[in-house]
Amino acid sequence: MRSLFFKLRIAMLPLFIAGTGVPVSAEQPKEVIVVNPSTKPVPVVGTTTVTGTATISGDVNATITGTPTVTVGNPATNPVHVQDMQDLATNAFQLQVGANMPGGSGQANSPFSGSIPSGKRFVIESISAISEVGPGEKPWINMLINMTSGNQAFHNLVLSFQSIASPFDLYQASSQATKIYVDSDTVTASTVNCHRHPAGATSAACSVTFSGYLVNKP
Repeated sequence: MRSLFFKLRIAMLPLFIAGTGVPVSAEQPKEVIVVNPSTKPVPVVGTTTVTGTATISGDVNATITGTPTVTVGNPATNPVHVQDMQDLATNAFQLQVGANMPGGSGQANSPFSGSIPSGKRFVIESISAISEVGPGEKPWINMLINMTSGNQAFHNLVLSFQSIASPFDLYQASSQATKIYVDSDTVTASTVNCHRHPAGATSAACSVTFSGYLVNKP
């Protein structure tokens, strides 16, 4: 009987030890470093904060807070061209050029690039023209535009019949929107060229008005 009681006490001993309430210290958290290669990046879901230097690729939806400063690092050999849009109005420029065709002559021209201030480029945004020719004659007007680079091109104006103003037929091109560049200081002058066919005995004339603005030549 005594032996049985001793065995029972030995069997219940672990129960008493388990219920003593003695605290067991937990292991402290440890830092985990992920060393995935670039071919196996760790995906980030949700919102995260990135500090320092990071490389971002692919399609990214990002929200910029505040007004960040952007630095453009183009070298002097590849500058970024800028234009002050407000300054265009302060450099507005226009001029009118005319040419007369005497009787029997089918064409006349008038240079106009000399009227552009030295060192400037005239950006033409609007052209209007008028031509007076003899009855039954058909007029046309073109412009020979020369650039400092030596580039040369012809630009033609579209004329339409307006009325008969004896002794002339009146043709007009009204305010054609365009974008033409004319340099000052060119070796060969830019000209307005007036034509008619057939060239009758009556004199004829044309007039072209340019409107736009001036910029500095590069």
